[in-house]
Amino acid sequence: MRWRAERSPRTYRNGRPLLPAAAACVAFLWIPATAGAHPITGGPASGAQVIVMFAGLASALAGWLLTRARRKRTGTPSRLGNAMLLVGLLVFIAGPDIAGAISQVLFPPPATSVRLEVFEPRDGQLLSSNSVPVSVRFLSGPAGSVAQVPPAHGNIHIAVDGRLVSTSWQPALAVRVPPGTHTLTVEYVAADHRPFSPPVSVSRRITIQLPGGAGPAARAAAPAPAAPRTEAVLRWSDWTWDPPIVMGLALSAALYLRAERRFPPRGRQPLYFWAGLLTLALALLSPLDRGAAYLFTLHMAQHMLLLLVAPPLLALGTPPGVLGWLYQRPPLWRVLRTAWSPIPAFLAFNGVLVFWHLPFAYDATLRYAWVHAVEHLSFIAAGLMFWGVIVSPAPKLVRAPLGLRFGLVVAADVINFLVGFTLVFAGRPLYRAYTEVPRLWGLTPQADLQLGGALMWTMGQMMYAIPVLILLNVLLRREGAPPGGPDRAGRRPALG
Repeated sequence: MRWRAERSPRTYRNGRPLLPAAAACVAFLWIPATAGAHPITGGPASGAQVIVMFAGLASALAGWLLTRARRKRTGTPSRLGNAMLLVGLLVFIAGPDIAGAISQVLFPPPATSVRLEVFEPRDGQLLSSNSVPVSVRFLSGPAGSVAQVPPAHGNIHIAVDGRLVSTSWQPALAVRVPPGTHTLTVEYVAADHRPFSPPVSVSRRITIQLPGGAGPAARAAAPAPAAPRTEAVLRWSDWTWDPPIVMGLALSAALYLRAERRFPPRGRQPLYFWAGLLTLALALLSPLDRGAAYLFTLHMAQHMLLLLVAPPLLALGTPPGVLGWLYQRPPLWRVLRTAWSPIPAFLAFNGVLVFWHLPFAYDATLRYAWVHAVEHLSFIAAGLMFWGVIVSPAPKLVRAPLGLRFGLVVAADVINFLVGFTLVFAGRPLYRAYTEVPRLWGLTPQADLQLGGALMWTMGQMMYAIPVLILLNVLLRREGAPPGGPDRAGRRPALG
């Protein structure tokens, strides 16, 4: 036994890099084989594939933290942690392919016999304007028979070099295309934006050469003609029943019902939880999500719900028994406590807010669906970390006294105010994606940016004011109460 106790730490210390190095080698060998589905390679990926990939990353991170915590405590490796690390990396690598196959079986694409025809622009056409008219029609029978599909049956996706520029029902519209040679892809999809089986799409190869000569200098000097304004349509019935999101919400509800039976909640905690889950559903499934592709203002409303409304409600709705159950399991609690601390939670919460509003990151969320999914997941996770610290009834568990919580909320409010202030007084549209999509409700890109910044500004101030006033009230009551006793009104403090 003495030999094992002395040899185990040395063996682990010398072989510690072997597992991550082996996993990295496997990843580099495997990733090229999954180029059609793995997001890292730039291939298409569904929401389920993204969820599986980040579940693998979360498992790998949890395994690493568990192994590190055990090594600090006993000097020996954790078999469970190593297993979680290896399995998590393998799920990250191969999971998207498995999830894609399962998704095809559980949620097969809708079928249609409609054929799409793009009669403008023509394949190989040379255009002298970067405002390209796109006109389509549908064939449903023998060659020559034309049948216009009602708008309620589907939508038209138009992409330039793989980047979506329009997702609404517009059989005829104009899109902005920069000078050069590009691939224009037009696809007809179902009303919920799912592709048909077989895909109903047509590609055109076009070349844009602005007036004034073919040279680069002449093209750079030529003014770009303004594209005709196209209006998008947003209806109350435009709900997006994305299967991964619906399954995630249903799983969350099932887990809460199970926890509720084992750890009875207190007071209004069930009301808080279901209100938070309903807020997530409204943010991710309602027409607000569809309209976020056209208006920055609607996207900001969605972000505020995911950061400032749903997470605090979910944190308030967590039964105290769940925290006690975690506290009694040191490995799980060490992993959670590493992330559930005041400073890491504050940095993560405000870091995701600032990062995802940088122009390059924001445009990427509108260009790639998997990046958009990552953005929403990071908002929810960082929100749960931060508001879990603020509303926790046990300061000893999160190491955050009331004064520190008050300061964190005020600081987060200031950062939110500065971001909103920057957006309101920006002298030009900051996000290119909103200058290329059809407009909604007649708002120009500049007016849309200012209105979205003002919404972020005012809504953030109102949402932060609630915890600030509550914490200030508790602090004042504690100041007027004797140590460990009730306040002047005979009540004990509610927090801590």
